[in-house]
Amino acid sequence: MLTCALLIGLQIAPVRAAEKHRILYLNSYHPGYFWSDNITTGIRELLDERSDVELFVEYMDTKRHANPAHMARLAELYIAKYRHLNIDYVITSDDNAFDFFKAYRAQIAPDAPWVFCGLDNVQPTRIAGLENVYGVEENLGVEDTLKLAMRLHPDLKEVFFISDATKSGLSYAEKAHRLEQKYKHKLRFFHLNILSIEELKTALANMPENAVVIYMSFIRDRNGEVLTLKESHTLAATHAALPVYVTWGFRPGLGIVGGAVTSGQTQGERAAKIVEALLNGVNADAIPKLQKAPHVTQLDSQALKRFNISIKNLPKPHQLYNQPHSPMHQFPLQSALVLLIITLLLIAVGFLIVYVRRLSAARNKLLESERYNRMLFEHSPTGLALCRMNGELVDVNPAYGKIIGQSVEEAKSLSYWEITPQEYAEQEAEQLKALERTGQYGPYEKEYLHKSGERIPVSLSGRLVELGGEKFIWSSVEDTSLRRQAETLRLQYQQQLELKVQERTRELVRAKEAAQRADQAKSEFLAVMSHEVRTPINTILGMGELLAESKLNEAQREDLNILRLASENLLSLINNVLDLSKIEAKQLALEEAPTNLQETIEDVIQMFAPQSASKGVALTSRIAPQLTQPVLIDVQRLKQVLINLTGNAIKFTDHGEVTITASTPNPEQLLLEVADSGIGISSDHLDSIFQPFQQCDGSVTRRYGGTGLGLTICRQLLHAMDGSIEARSELGKGSSFLCTLPLRPAPISLAPPSSEPSPSSTRTHALGAPKRILLVDDAPDNLRLAHAFLHSDAYETSEAFNGAEALERFTHERFDLVVMDIQMPVMDGVTATREIRRWEARNRPGQPPTPIIALTAHAMREDAERSQKAGCNMHLTKPVRKARLLEVVEQFLYPQPLAKES
Repeated sequence: MLTCALLIGLQIAPVRAAEKHRILYLNSYHPGYFWSDNITTGIRELLDERSDVELFVEYMDTKRHANPAHMARLAELYIAKYRHLNIDYVITSDDNAFDFFKAYRAQIAPDAPWVFCGLDNVQPTRIAGLENVYGVEENLGVEDTLKLAMRLHPDLKEVFFISDATKSGLSYAEKAHRLEQKYKHKLRFFHLNILSIEELKTALANMPENAVVIYMSFIRDRNGEVLTLKESHTLAATHAALPVYVTWGFRPGLGIVGGAVTSGQTQGERAAKIVEALLNGVNADAIPKLQKAPHVTQLDSQALKRFNISIKNLPKPHQLYNQPHSPMHQFPLQSALVLLIITLLLIAVGFLIVYVRRLSAARNKLLESERYNRMLFEHSPTGLALCRMNGELVDVNPAYGKIIGQSVEEAKSLSYWEITPQEYAEQEAEQLKALERTGQYGPYEKEYLHKSGERIPVSLSGRLVELGGEKFIWSSVEDTSLRRQAETLRLQYQQQLELKVQERTRELVRAKEAAQRADQAKSEFLAVMSHEVRTPINTILGMGELLAESKLNEAQREDLNILRLASENLLSLINNVLDLSKIEAKQLALEEAPTNLQETIEDVIQMFAPQSASKGVALTSRIAPQLTQPVLIDVQRLKQVLINLTGNAIKFTDHGEVTITASTPNPEQLLLEVADSGIGISSDHLDSIFQPFQQCDGSVTRRYGGTGLGLTICRQLLHAMDGSIEARSELGKGSSFLCTLPLRPAPISLAPPSSEPSPSSTRTHALGAPKRILLVDDAPDNLRLAHAFLHSDAYETSEAFNGAEALERFTHERFDLVVMDIQMPVMDGVTATREIRRWEARNRPGQPPTPIIALTAHAMREDAERSQKAGCNMHLTKPVRKARLLEVVEQFLYPQPLAKES
């Protein structure tokens, strides 16, 4: 009935706290049993400290009750208690608990990892087929204990093993039998197995000399009487006239000599550490399935003394217990009192010795200090004097006597007032008042009377001192004659130096102004040259475009292409010179914006595709996947670098390929590489190719042309963008140029590129009155070219030859758009634009201003800023292509695309 009630009551499992891990510990024996208590201590020391563990301890009491009925009752109880409790881990100690849980594991905790300890000589067959099982083998130190006995007893001849009929005892006896085969040629072995208590007493009392007893187990005798481990050890040690050694459960003070002991606490700690590793998430495969418990050599000092065993023969390391106490331990109070008195006497003597030594040292130090101070006094370069309050000189040093031209003895016979001129009496009185008030005076300057009658300038300072109860004045006197002379010279040199500094400053100012004028002249020269060269180039390229649209034979078209290439090369040279000039003048401005690297590189690929295809050179690109997002960079300058490098690569490659690669060596760096399979560069020219107007050698210039500015500008542009460039090449095998730049992701994403064609290519203009365009330029050729570019039914063009004429026509006629040159006679384009905007503000208030496009040969950034500040809507630089001009004009005249015609 009780069992049924218990089973019913336990059907309702308690609510489990999420953070608690339940651990069931099955102890084979009973509380108070020394061996199993040690195992329990080792387990609890580790697991009780964890707040996430709930430990259930069950004592099976199989030392006293080992029959099948008892085991069946335990199984019924534990199944009822734990089958619904969701046990997470199980620990068993010793053989009976191991065999019990092995039999009932499926009913108690089938899925819980199992850790066992206290098993000796674990055979593979014993744990075969068990899953998720880990063990600490008891590893009974029978052989180590035998070796210890042989070491401590050189004359040993016979060994007696004691064991009982328990599972552990039988296991131990089996191990002893195996050991006997190994040492049978050195020793004779006897086994006292499964005896009654009285039979064991008799056997122990009748043992021969030169023998030892190795106790392995005697917890239950042949008659079933159970002894505690302490009672069992005491029995063996008391009735044996020979040394008794143990292999486990050693306790000092019972008469046991000791042994190579297997520690129950150590086994418990090892088992708990395995569970702790599993709790901490350690991979189960990393935990050994079977570990051996270590042995510890433990010995009893009193037992060693009883059998005349010298501690000199003890192995290391070892633990020695029960050592005899010294008098300090026998009479602790008296010993402590005597020790205290002796210590106090020694301290007092020590203090006295130290005091005497310090006193002697202080006296010697004082004498030495006096000698040292006198030496300083005598040899000081500064005059020192001691006088009474009435002015009588008591002591002076040689330096003081030298100042007044007297010997020391002569000076000591004088009074202070005898060497002081009368006119200083009032100042002296003020210094004496300060001395009485503050205890010191000075520094102040006055004059002394020299023995020769000459006056010596001096600086004095001093203080009031008391010697032997009398007050004295201690003074320091410095002859300032040399200092005054030095000060006079210093002032003279300072004046001369200031004059030289002023003159040098004026020279530097003049040099700076000259440099600024030269720099300004250089900038103006470059601007004028740019303007004067771009103007005819604009006409040449523009007329070339018009000719290309006409009917030409093949020879004429080839001649026209040569003319176009020559003009573009000249334009490229002008652009390179301007860029180099801006970089050297530190006027290069960068405009960072979100940039799609993939699109930028593809633009460069498309630009050079016809040229590479005509040479049969493959032009490809490789872009890292992480670079598909926009980055912050000056896209125009980056494209300028890539165009320079790609153009060079194609120029110097006759077959093979040219590849543009973009990658990220690290998250903060962008690497661009342009590689080719061309003619390559020799190693001795790799450093010089980045210098202005430098190429590998004359043959390269003759064959491929070029000015030698491209790579110089690339390096300068990359430096301006906080980057660098490096060349790697092998002659005859190709070159690689690596550009490194900081990688800064753009804070916004770019819209994907539109696949629609540009408005200029798809727009058709609605029928109606043509748009009126005023063309302003002082060059007839440029006007003719602009007329030709804009010639269509959609536009009606008029012209003006300077700004004044343009202003006159604009104020009397209606125009939809103005194309304005900047540099013109009579009135320039900037002034004309400014006047037009003023006229519009007065005469057309509320109406949108007329678009004005600056079309000029001035290519500097400041030129564009100046024209836009004056009121121009856009700044175009000559030469301008027809398509570009038409695109810009349509952008302003037709801002919204019209519907396509059907």
